[in-house]
Amino acid sequence: MLRFILFLILFYIIYKVLQYFLKSLISPSKNNKDSFQRSSKPKSKYENVEDAEFKEIKPDDNNNKKEE
Repeated sequence: MLRFILFLILFYIIYKVLQYFLKSLISPSKNNKDSFQRSSKPKSKYENVEDAEFKEIKPDDNNNKKEE
């Protein structure tokens, strides 16, 4: 029984190593295209923001004099 469990663990480790190895072989070709597209046109998270127009608020001198 112990031998069976050890074989399962061994096969699992080999499976994970092969999976990691295969992903590393396939991934770089996809990542190069994605990184090139990302670097050529950087996206801003504030694309739909417009500049606001501000109106300066000036204190009334007449109101300040009446309160004093």
